[in-house]
Amino acid sequence: MFWHLTVADRSIEEISKREKLPLEKMDSFLRKLESIDLIQVSKNGKIRKMHSGLVRWNNDSPLVKKINQEWSRSTLEKVLQNPSEEAHFHRLSFLRLVPESRETFYEELNQIITKYARLSSRERVEKKLKDLQPLSLLIAISPTEFTR
Repeated sequence: MFWHLTVADRSIEEISKREKLPLEKMDSFLRKLESIDLIQVSKNGKIRKMHSGLVRWNNDSPLVKKINQEWSRSTLEKVLQNPSEEAHFHRLSFLRLVPESRETFYEELNQIITKYARLSSRERVEKKLKDLQPLSLLIAISPTEFTR
């Protein structure tokens, strides 16, 4: 729910419908999020997140592990099921690099992702929500060959 409210900018009504939750249950979730200082709910029902900027999630938490499993698989399946979709991007490559080059590659890739995550944050403020297009990004690198 926190993701839907603060990252996806969905309304409480949209989340309730999407997740098939009654508004009373949604209210309970909102109170829990508010009690741990993640959001603030105004008297008129407007939601304000309490922390700005990029969120860094703990990769070892049960929630992040579950999200990574489900959303990574879902993202990859969507792209592979319709690879010719104009908005999809898929690149499968095999590289052989010395450890120093691999670390440089990881650092540069991380810098690019961070650059566009910051741009996304700025555009959420500066642009109209209807003009923003969602992008689900999955990058997975394994130090193995393409065999099972």
